[in-house]
Amino acid sequence: MSDSPFLYLTMAQIQELHDAVIEEQGGVPGATSVASLDSCVDSPQNIARLKEADVFEQASAYACSIMRKNPFKNGNRGTALVAALVFLDINGVLDHRYDESMLAEAMVYLANGKMDADLFAQFLREAVSGITGTWQDESSNH
Repeated sequence: MSDSPFLYLTMAQIQELHDAVIEEQGGVPGATSVASLDSCVDSPQNIARLKEADVFEQASAYACSIMRKNPFKNGNRGTALVAALVFLDINGVLDHRYDESMLAEAMVYLANGKMDADLFAQFLREAVSGITGTWQDESSNH
């Protein structure tokens, strides 16, 4: 999408992010499926074309795609988060208040299907609006 105002991550860049996650957190390096990784790279651009997604929805698309498709042997959750945050950074979203423990919890929720792409995008968007990047966990409201 040469006319897009957004900068997108390449497959090589996502692989580099994955390598950094594995180096920091441990695990087995390498991809399990190049086709899955390629699909993850295209996901934000596809959602942008389909619904004119904003930068947060596209960042969420990176995270959700990597989480669902598991293109790596290990470190998919960490790579998903880092890819989303790097995408936001390279597209000018630098002033945010992400709580690291909430980010980690959000990734667990994504992995377990308790949070969808729209809710994760909202979580990212709120952190830029001055809210700490929270969401309501309805399962804890008994």
